[in-house]
Amino acid sequence: MQITQLLESNTLLTYALTTAPVPVQVSPSSGPPSIATLTFAISAPMTNGGGVVVKEITFNLPVGNPAQPDSSDLTLTSEGINPSASSSSGERWDIVPGTATGSFVLSPPAGASGEIDAQGLSVVFTGIKVSQIVGTAQLRVLETAGTGGRPSERRVAVVALAKFPYNFSAGNFSAETPLVPNGGSAILSWSGSQQAIYTILWSTHSQVVSNQRRWTSPPLSDVTSFILQVTVQQGGQTVELRFGATVVVANPSIVAKELTVDGASILKRVAVKGTLDVQDRLAAKGPVSFFAESKRIQTGFRANTDGFVIGKIFYDYPGPMKKCWGLIRGESSLGNAEATGGNCVIWGNGLISNVASSFLLPVQAGTNFRLLKFFHPESQVEPTIEITWVPLGRDGVSAPMLKKVQAPAPGKMKSFSVPSTLAVPDRTREVDTLVSALERALKIEIPRTGRGQLKKAFLDALEGKSAAKKPKPAAKRKRSAARRS
Repeated sequence: MQITQLLESNTLLTYALTTAPVPVQVSPSSGPPSIATLTFAISAPMTNGGGVVVKEITFNLPVGNPAQPDSSDLTLTSEGINPSASSSSGERWDIVPGTATGSFVLSPPAGASGEIDAQGLSVVFTGIKVSQIVGTAQLRVLETAGTGGRPSERRVAVVALAKFPYNFSAGNFSAETPLVPNGGSAILSWSGSQQAIYTILWSTHSQVVSNQRRWTSPPLSDVTSFILQVTVQQGGQTVELRFGATVVVANPSIVAKELTVDGASILKRVAVKGTLDVQDRLAAKGPVSFFAESKRIQTGFRANTDGFVIGKIFYDYPGPMKKCWGLIRGESSLGNAEATGGNCVIWGNGLISNVASSFLLPVQAGTNFRLLKFFHPESQVEPTIEITWVPLGRDGVSAPMLKKVQAPAPGKMKSFSVPSTLAVPDRTREVDTLVSALERALKIEIPRTGRGQLKKAFLDALEGKSAAKKPKPAAKRKRSAARRS
């Protein structure tokens, strides 16, 4: 999962940023520029206690001066940037250029309330020509919205977007399995270019793993979140990107810094059925089992006990690779978690890699949680999604573990499409290089028309299209022969 790097935020809505490619690459010093797509998945946290009524949201993309480029510029021109927005409710939100260069204003459709509650909203910017200098750009989101019947106020979120060197790639950070036994180890893997420092962070520990692409953790005794930090230095600039993965430990050991109770009580091999009221000291020695049962789920529920939701998204289709990208998001009163997956890592040689990731969402007893999914409209297949509920107790013998809340359809998660162009290998640069090499080898200059036809033929061949033409009628063949003679 690509982690959104928030520098500051006091907004009512959450803005999760994903990019294509991952990470964003600067443009080369010559030749066609690198093109980036930014997608903001916007949702209202359940902690707000109700929907958020939006008046407008302004996105400011840093556009620099071509005469004085800077490492903080995302691009040097706003030309070609195409914004779009969509909502799972079916409403078509409007997004238009603002008064400042690189600004775009999102507003609800005429006559609509502009409320964002259970439905999600996505905003996509395609066609961004990335600047040539490695560095970090700051994307500012100005939100004018209110909640709970209160007047709208302006709030700000600042998201850091790192621009890595041209042709640099990293990603596909995931755990081999999201659940391990107490005392077991997690096996983590990832992919990435060599010119970087790779560091794994967990709990209060860290380990540099730059020469590895597969790593086994020390023995685990509790739920553990791992972060893969990718750091690159170039031209005096340091850029950083982080990916996350969480591993659940079955029958975890409890380690508490402080526990305040009345009196003293020591339990040894005690099995409790029903309710345990502790009025004195409670001390546990050895592993403690909380996981009564785990089950696969497909929609939102109300939890009668504390627990975790584990979400996993991945590509699972045999045969030739197909376009596939998706995002899953879990929301509860304790926060949000998300993961992206499919095959959205594209290397410089045009090969596509599978991406699998997972999230861990804590859920408090007596509260609702919900699940959202986002599928790219150009995906040829949908990624496989697995959602598992892991309870930390039981609410009576006969009472159900979970109570279903309203869902759009039985067994379905709420979803909406992301209307952008899936990143695919761009062969134009390779074809330009090939045609130029032919001109040098033959010592000729191909006319513009012929050059275009030749490039199209090469592109068709690379894409597997038939270059064969239909036979000409006899009369046309005679005229052609006459012209040649």
